[in-house]
Amino acid sequence: MALKPATGLAALLLIGAGSLPAKAAESAIVMQILDGKQLYIDQKQAVVKERAAAPQVVSTRQSRGQLTFDTGAAARINRNSVMRLGSSCFLMEKGQVLISGKQAGCTRTARLSVRGTNYIMEVKDDGSTDIAVLEGNVEVEPLKDGKPTGKPPLVVNPGQRAKVSIDGALTRLIALSPLNYQEILGGPLFFGFTGGLPGLGALENFLDSFVPGALSSTISYTSDISEVDACNQAQYLMPVNSKVDRFAVSTQRGVAGTRFRCRVRWSFDSTLKPKDQPILLPWDVPEPSPIGVGWF
Repeated sequence: MALKPATGLAALLLIGAGSLPAKAAESAIVMQILDGKQLYIDQKQAVVKERAAAPQVVSTRQSRGQLTFDTGAAARINRNSVMRLGSSCFLMEKGQVLISGKQAGCTRTARLSVRGTNYIMEVKDDGSTDIAVLEGNVEVEPLKDGKPTGKPPLVVNPGQRAKVSIDGALTRLIALSPLNYQEILGGPLFFGFTGGLPGLGALENFLDSFVPGALSSTISYTSDISEVDACNQAQYLMPVNSKVDRFAVSTQRGVAGTRFRCRVRWSFDSTLKPKDQPILLPWDVPEPSPIGVGWF
């Protein structure tokens, strides 16, 4: 069943927000669907290579998906999300999306203008908007019910996070830590996707230069049981979606007994070929105890 024609803010987005000149209605092609087939265009189940055009709505339930806009930018939509295509920007009504490339986005509390970047936009259950700029710069214009508040735009720089309340109030900027990046890179907007991102190279270069430990690091675990246990427990502590680069094992004998230490280097490089075959058990590794765990 087709949705009703766009009204209110959605209609405004179709002709251009604020005083911006009207642009051609945007469209996007479905490039990948993960975790089942629950990606829809106007409530009709979508398939790969299908095109959606403004004012159509792209939504997900328990699936995730990747789209390519006619601008060349890519969008990765998380589960339980709703996006309406527009002209000057798309409208994120619910959920979370990663944008890579030159593509503006809107919510009812914010309009994001970009020149080409990687950012995440999330509409919370309370109607507020969370923005995380992974690389590049984003200018955020606060809105209230889709209309400008009159407050000056805020520039969110790479490695920063901001929040816009339902009243269009911008909170202070918070820096993204290496752990924040690890959680994002190992999370649902990256894990499992095989389609490329136009801004991935720029993101990796930024992280290599300014966020040490975001793309790769090492972790160690000391076990009283065996080398196998030490290495498996260390791998349990690696970020999701990371791969083993190499590992080293050492044995320490003392009055209290023998202890085994394994140090694992991990990376988010999907093309990585491990230099050493890691020790793996053929069953799920239990959560390790905090004893002997440390980052190095």
